[in-house]
Amino acid sequence: MNPLPAVDADVNYLGPTQGPPQTRIYPPSSGIATVRPPQERHSVSISDARPMAPELRLDEHGFAVYSCPSQFTDFYDDDAVRSRYYPEVRTIMLGLLGAREVIVFDHNVRSAARAARGEIGVRVPVDQVHNDYTEQSGRSARWTSWRRPDGPSLR
Repeated sequence: MNPLPAVDADVNYLGPTQGPPQTRIYPPSSGIATVRPPQERHSVSISDARPMAPELRLDEHGFAVYSCPSQFTDFYDDDAVRSRYYPEVRTIMLGLLGAREVIVFDHNVRSAARAARGEIGVRVPVDQVHNDYTEQSGRSARWTSWRRPDGPSLR
């Protein structure tokens, strides 16, 4: 196989800490700066996986790459995201995965300018390589999301 197209970039990783890393975020109106754990910058090669997308399988590789263009553009309108984009994503995922159910949850609105103005529910962009869920929190989110108020848990 030919090498994948790639770019080199400097990215931030979590640096050494004394004890578990902690981030503390305060409302902009408090005047208190966000407290973050130390970061270390590393130069990495980031490959474009799109050329090998047909070979990738969720069950085998842990992810897959699909192209699913959307007409939706109003990502800063929370109500529109929930009422129009969530159903679109749900329908696409049902078709791609052959799943019995798809539950869309936990989206974040990120904008440095809007967060600086103190807009409720808007956070600054993440500037560090991270995983949104640990093994424990991922299980918790999964079970919490699967408990439907109108019926039994999905398993």
